[in-house]
Amino acid sequence: MSWALNQPGVDPLTARVLSVETRGTVLILRAGGTFAAAVHADGTLEGRVSSNDVIVGNDLRDLVCRLLAAGVALPKIMDSRIAGLVIGGGTAASVDGYYSLEAMASRRDCSPDAPFAHDLYRRATATERDSAIVDLEHRALIATAAMCNAGMPIDRDAWGVLVNRRRELADEAFAFVRNEFGVDISSNRKLLAALRDKGFDVEGTGAKHLYRVRGHELIEVLIQWRRASAFVNDLGPAVLAASQQDGRVHADIEAWGTETGRFTASNPNVLGLEKAADVRRCVVAPDGHVLISIDVSAADLRSLAAITEDQALLDMFGAKQCPHTATAAALFDCLPAKVTPEQREVAKVVNFTTVFGGGPEAAVSQARNRGLNLTTEAAAIFMSRFGERFEKVAAWQDAVRSDSSETVRSLLGRSRWVANLGVPARLNSPVQMTTADGAKLAAVALHEELPRFGARLLLVVHDEYVIEAPRARAREVAAHAEAVITREFGRGLLNRVPVVASVKTTGRSWGGER
Repeated sequence: MSWALNQPGVDPLTARVLSVETRGTVLILRAGGTFAAAVHADGTLEGRVSSNDVIVGNDLRDLVCRLLAAGVALPKIMDSRIAGLVIGGGTAASVDGYYSLEAMASRRDCSPDAPFAHDLYRRATATERDSAIVDLEHRALIATAAMCNAGMPIDRDAWGVLVNRRRELADEAFAFVRNEFGVDISSNRKLLAALRDKGFDVEGTGAKHLYRVRGHELIEVLIQWRRASAFVNDLGPAVLAASQQDGRVHADIEAWGTETGRFTASNPNVLGLEKAADVRRCVVAPDGHVLISIDVSAADLRSLAAITEDQALLDMFGAKQCPHTATAAALFDCLPAKVTPEQREVAKVVNFTTVFGGGPEAAVSQARNRGLNLTTEAAAIFMSRFGERFEKVAAWQDAVRSDSSETVRSLLGRSRWVANLGVPARLNSPVQMTTADGAKLAAVALHEELPRFGARLLLVVHDEYVIEAPRARAREVAAHAEAVITREFGRGLLNRVPVVASVKTTGRSWGGER
């Protein structure tokens, strides 16, 4: 926390309580510095915090985690990190300490005191749209703290078996490729030279370079080795090491972890787990409970439709058509029923590339990642057809390209500073931020409404929600959660586009029944 014990101070705006950390204990001080309560490192609470109080501090998530764990009815929260993020347009959101009170005060040549914190809040809530984001982020902070406390339940034995299996796979692939190349492939320099000697036209040895030359057995095994090695050397053992006696992994989840306002996780990155079935089957609910996975279909494309109000896109979602099949029908000039699986995959590439502001080269790269053979010329033709089919999307993108504004905003008003960023960031930031707003509105509502069913939100992975619920109430919880996500995500899109949230899996594990 950012106030020293000898400088308790009081925010003159509305605050009556400050938080101060000293040697693992968080002291909660009332106006004038008098003692109100202390939350100790072991989670015990000394004293009392009233729901009428206001806790003021910087980066309050850990304190909120402690208060929730202690069963405290949370008072109002005012976090100067959130105020700084709103003022700074999300710049450097992922940089640890960038929005500490000391760092923010230093950048403005001020003292990190209560008057400075007051000024931050005044500036952060000066407009209705900024004030709305401040409110959303404070509610999201509480939901995030609850997710941190809940943790991700894993089967330690199954996870250990998975890590060993992936290690064996990595070793087998390593030996195969090394024998084929006859060099030490752990050296990127030697591997690159060997790939070129074999006739592969690659610029590097990373995944994005290897995907461009997929199709050859040697390349496929090499990609397999890269994937397995990455898991074995990073998240595999990290998740195992982080699992606690309660059988759960309590990661550090941030509600505003990226410049566009998305959730992130660290220690370990549980939001970055691959979607492979063998990984998700190791995430297991306790006895008598199930894990329910619900996702929002084509979330970013819906955000794009809401932002541009392109009638063709709106009609497509209004008719509940699959967006990728509908786009494929437009690109290949055929009826939706005649679209082939490969054409749908190409359309998906074009959709995502357009959403994220990429050009034909980016589409080719995405296609190769999916094992598709797409040339730059074909990609350019398809993207041109996309622009003809969705005219207002193309017009909006042209307007963004010619706009020299230093910030862009989501539909709800979240801003991002883009003065020093390129065109792709200017194009994709409003889309990503709008999706992030919808995701947070849904997460907050789930956190607030699920407890009455004995259920709770565990994770938000982009546009997917993982919920733990009593098995006896699984169907009831799933139906309610679908309705909540549909309603709240739609609010983030200003209800311009229908949102479809549907259950992906329900079972003892994240991957379904075991």
